[in-house]
Amino acid sequence: MSIKVGFLAQNHFVQATHNILSIMEHSKATVESLLDDVPLVFLVIEASGRIVRSNHCAAKFFFCHMDDTLGRSVLELFKPETGKMFMVKTTDLPTFPARTTEFELAIDARGSPMEYSWSVHPFFPSRNVSEVCYAIFGTDVSELRKCQRAIKAKGSK
Repeated sequence: MSIKVGFLAQNHFVQATHNILSIMEHSKATVESLLDDVPLVFLVIEASGRIVRSNHCAAKFFFCHMDDTLGRSVLELFKPETGKMFMVKTTDLPTFPARTTEFELAIDARGSPMEYSWSVHPFFPSRNVSEVCYAIFGTDVSELRKCQRAIKAKGSK
């Protein structure tokens, strides 16, 4: 009798574990779908600068297809001086405790300077991995800064 009860309990545990894993997999797919469509540049990079995740907005930002960003370094995709500055500001963070940092960096996109605000979130992708990764969100703030400068110029007259 106790063997049967033990078997039933183990079977319920296996089913519950399977259900939890299915829900987590569905949630992961939902989050990835949302990140693909968010109207912000989204990147996950390793400490070396290699891109391991990006979204459609990032692909447009770098003027390439989304799959063409994966595996490449931000140093390749940005102009050299901008890429170096981006890496310094992104990876020169304390990783424990993980702290979010924000900075602005002007980007020369197709000959016209654009101002972007970047938010960087260091994280460890799994418990077994000791190398830190960075989730990065970029927002075009060019129009906002342009309006702020115009208001400031009118106020100083």
